[in-house]
Amino acid sequence: MAKITVHPDGFIKRNYIDKLGLMATEWADVLEVSESILSRLIHEKIDLSPALAAKVSKVLGSSAESWIAMQANHTLVRYQAELEQWTPTKKVIAAGLVTVFV
Repeated sequence: MAKITVHPDGFIKRNYIDKLGLMATEWADVLEVSESILSRLIHEKIDLSPALAAKVSKVLGSSAESWIAMQANHTLVRYQAELEQWTPTKKVIAAGLVTVFV
């Protein structure tokens, strides 16, 4: 069963930008980022960086750690689905690298 996660920027868009009727240009101005970067964030084309998480935390009053945790969880779940299909061909044990033929 796939775990559902929320991208922090989608959360911000739904809970702040849309609810408060903010324009993306206003939000970009508040965070002091370009409209291009903000657009890519809102449309989940790029991940929330630690620097931007710190800015968001100051503007919205929540911790930067909570925003980073939300991003990390979203990213991890996204890649776990892809990695379910991957089987490593080598493993590391105490004696060193071992080639595994599967």
